[in-house]
Amino acid sequence: MNAQSRRDSIRQRKRRYWWKTFSAFLAMITIGIGAYGILFSRIFCIQTIRARGNDDLSQAIQQAAWDAIWKQQQSIIPKNNILFVNKAYVSARLLEQFPDIQQFHMTYDIIAKTLDITNVEREAVGVVCKPNGPCHFVDSKGILFHTTDGFELDKLAIMDETEKPLSTGIDTPYANRNFIAILQAYWNAAQHVIPITSILVKSDSLQAGYVQLNTSENWYVLVHTSMDPHATMQKVATIIRTEFEGKTNKLQYIDARYMDKVYYK
Repeated sequence: MNAQSRRDSIRQRKRRYWWKTFSAFLAMITIGIGAYGILFSRIFCIQTIRARGNDDLSQAIQQAAWDAIWKQQQSIIPKNNILFVNKAYVSARLLEQFPDIQQFHMTYDIIAKTLDITNVEREAVGVVCKPNGPCHFVDSKGILFHTTDGFELDKLAIMDETEKPLSTGIDTPYANRNFIAILQAYWNAAQHVIPITSILVKSDSLQAGYVQLNTSENWYVLVHTSMDPHATMQKVATIIRTEFEGKTNKLQYIDARYMDKVYYK
């Protein structure tokens, strides 16, 4: 290869190098402009929040959602950019403030720049009362919400004599376990044997795993929460049928907490 050819080859390599550098620079600028557009464009910024579901709570939910959005931990990125809104964080803050709501669903309308929040209200399966009040509805997950005046005929009735005061939300003795489902099963099974008026829960019994079924005749049945409710109440029914047919008003209690024995007085 002569000198001229070598010089031409060197110039070509330089041109390719500078072209690649320039192309990379253009690509970085394009990416930067695109990123800036995504981060700061008003297209992705929430302008309006619309709450659907419980009309009485709509305005309060909208304000609480805005408060949660602005409290997010972000730096220069607009906190109302829907691409960076932490929906789980916002939902958690809303659930803390609105215990009557079981779940929040969020969708974003990019044309209207509107965040739609749909809420699903909790469904009460029972009522939990302290002896001197207050009373709260409880859902199937053991979450207490909304106060009420007292027990309702068609719902599970729990008399709470634990040391902890009743409070709405997840921090209750009935949450974080399958406890309400067990009490509901005992409530339903017992009604076919002997009408009960409430299920008594105390701190010591809760720790030991048993509860007390109070009857309308002022006697009670002790049952263990680890045992099958239907099988347990069948044993109670057998004792009533064989020992106390027509004279259950003479009973003080039936202790059905054990697998192979039933005690009564």
